[in-house]
Amino acid sequence: MSSIELLETISVRHGDVLCCAFAGEGRLLAVGSGDKLVRLFSFDSDDASIFSELPQSPLCGHSFAVYGCSFSPAGHLLVSCSQDGRAIIWDSCTGRRLGQVCHESQVALRVCQISPDGKLLATGSDDETAAFWNLQSHELIRSLEGHESSVAALAFTPDSAFLLTGSSVGELRMWDARYGLGQHMALEREAHDLGVTCAAFSPVAISTAAVAAAVDGDAPPSPNPKCHTTYLLATGGNDDLVKLWHVRSPHPAKVVFELYASLEGHTHNVMCVAFSASGAMLASGGGDKRVIVWDPVKASQLRRLNYHQRYVTSVAFSADSRLLVSGSNDKHVAVWRIGQELSQDASSFSLLSLDARDDVVEDPFPPFNANKPVEDWNADDVCAWLARSLKTNEYGDRFRANSIDGQELLLLTDTMLKNALGIESLGHRNRILRGIRQLREGVSPAALIASSLNDDEVPHEFRCPITHDIMLDPVIAADGYTYERRAITDWMRKGHRTSPMTNALLPHADLTPNRMLKMLIQRNAAT
Repeated sequence: MSSIELLETISVRHGDVLCCAFAGEGRLLAVGSGDKLVRLFSFDSDDASIFSELPQSPLCGHSFAVYGCSFSPAGHLLVSCSQDGRAIIWDSCTGRRLGQVCHESQVALRVCQISPDGKLLATGSDDETAAFWNLQSHELIRSLEGHESSVAALAFTPDSAFLLTGSSVGELRMWDARYGLGQHMALEREAHDLGVTCAAFSPVAISTAAVAAAVDGDAPPSPNPKCHTTYLLATGGNDDLVKLWHVRSPHPAKVVFELYASLEGHTHNVMCVAFSASGAMLASGGGDKRVIVWDPVKASQLRRLNYHQRYVTSVAFSADSRLLVSGSNDKHVAVWRIGQELSQDASSFSLLSLDARDDVVEDPFPPFNANKPVEDWNADDVCAWLARSLKTNEYGDRFRANSIDGQELLLLTDTMLKNALGIESLGHRNRILRGIRQLREGVSPAALIASSLNDDEVPHEFRCPITHDIMLDPVIAADGYTYERRAITDWMRKGHRTSPMTNALLPHADLTPNRMLKMLIQRNAAT
C-alpha cells in the first residue's frame, strides 16, 4: 500500500505558523506566522527534501500576526493579510512591497485569495464584509455586505466566476466575481453549526453521473461534454466536520448548494482544507493536531498524519501533488511526501476539465447576438432567433437545411412556411410570422427577448437599477454595478458624477459591456 511519509520539518522559531501557500508554478513556499513575518522557501525539483529560505526572506511589513497568504497563478505576486487590517502585495522574486489594500474599517483581515485567472484579489474581514480588489491597480472594485459576523473563509471557483465566503456564525454565501452583480447569488444559512472556518474549491469540475458511479462502485462512465457539471466545494467548521458540497446553477442566474457528504474524522474544530491540483485528494487539519487526507469523491479517508504538537492551522499541496505541507501553532511546518500510487488510486472516476464557465451552464442553443442587423444574419443566427425569441427551436434544422439567412427570413410567407419548410402547426406559423413582421418594422430582437420574459419571475439582477426595466444592453460602470447602457449614459449626460446606487463619486465614465449578464437574460428568455 502506498504511503505518505514525513520528509522534513521547517522551524519558525519565533511565531506560530498561521498560513502556508505553494506557488502555482515554480518551487516556492510561503509561510505566514504570528511574529508578523512572511517567509519564503525554495525547494529543489529533483530533491524536494532540500528546502532553503530565500535571500529576500523574511518579508517585513505587517505590524501584527499574518493570517493568510496567496500566490498569483504564475507565482510572481504574493499577497499576505494580517490582524493589522492590511493586505500587502509583494513581488515574490525580489521581496519588494508593491502596494497594500485595507477595508474602510481598517480592522483585521482574516483571509485573502488571488483569483485563479490572476485578475482579482479577495479579502475577508472582521468587519463582516468581503471585498474585491484589482490585483494590478490595487483599487477597490466592490465591497460585499450581508454577513453578520467575521468573514472567516474565502474561495474562488476554478474558473474565477464566483467567490464563496463563509462566516463565523456558520453561513455560506456565493457571489458573482466577474460581472458586477452586487448581491449574493446563494445563501446556506446553517452550513456549520458553530461557524465556518475554512473553504476550498476543487480545481476541476465533476460529472455528477461519474460521482454516483464512483460511490456505487460501478464502472466509471466515459466523459460526456454535455453532461451537467458542478463545482466541488469543501468547507470546515467548529463542529469538527469537513463538508463536501456540489455547487451548481440549475438556473442561469441562480446558484444552489447541495450537501454531498459530511466527513467525520477530526475530534476538534477543522481549521484548514486544501485540494490537490488534480482534485483527487483533499487535506484537512484542525485542533486535534491531526492532518487527514481524504478521497473527496468517495468521501473516504485515505491517511491520518500525526506529527504536530498543537493545532494544525494550514495545509497546502505542491503543484505536482508530490508534497503536502502542514503548518501548526507548534511553530513548525511539516513536509510530507505523497506516494505516486496514492494520488492515482484516490479517484478513479472521470474528471471533466473546467476551462470556462460555458462548460458549467449547458446551452443547447447556438449563441445569438440580439443587436446584430437582421440583414446580416446567417442561418445560425436565424436558428438562434427561433430558439431564443420565439421558442420554436424544433424548426431550426429545416431553416438551416434551406439556407434561410436574415434576408431570406424577411421574405417568408405563410405558404412558404407550410409547404417549403413543412411547418404544419398554424399556431407556430403565426408566431413566426408575427416575429418576422416585427423584424420588418424595425423592432429590436433584444426587445423581443425582453417581451418574452415573465415579469413575475424575472431575477432582480436582470433589471436596471435606474429604470427597473429588463436590461437589453447591460454595462458595468465604475461603481461595479450593472446598468442599462442608455440609462446610465443619460444619467451622466445630465451632469451626475456620482453612482446611482451608492452616491459615491464615479472615478471615471468608462462602461464595460456585461456580456455574461446579457447572455443570462437571453437564456432566461429561451427557457
